[in-house]
Amino acid sequence: MNHTSVSLRFKLPFGARGRRQREAGSEPPSRVARMIALAHHIDGLVERGVVSSYGEVGRALGLSDTRMVQVMDLVLLSPRIQEALLFGEVVMSPRRAQKLVRRGTWEAQERGLGERIEAGACHVVAEG
Repeated sequence: MNHTSVSLRFKLPFGARGRRQREAGSEPPSRVARMIALAHHIDGLVERGVVSSYGEVGRALGLSDTRMVQVMDLVLLSPRIQEALLFGEVVMSPRRAQKLVRRGTWEAQERGLGERIEAGACHVVAEG
């Protein structure tokens, strides 16, 4: 069996003593926002041929195939939902985002988001 070694480099916004550098009063990105960003980064690596497959990246990161599918599925979310999650306009858990992905079409996902907001399963962040 032929084994390939892969090295991945990520720039992370860490300052002194490992604390994230951010503007005063700003919140750190949510877990689901970080997962969406990671999924797009990985997708770009595969698209550019930097790595041969999603499985290769998953093994390099120590993620199971199942976890890689969960992460990569987030790129299938409606662009409007992704934007709202990335900019912190909507807050929800990664698990709830996964459930939206399963609705299929972007229209159905956005309808589902509205239903989840009405049910209190996630919420819209008020503008300051």
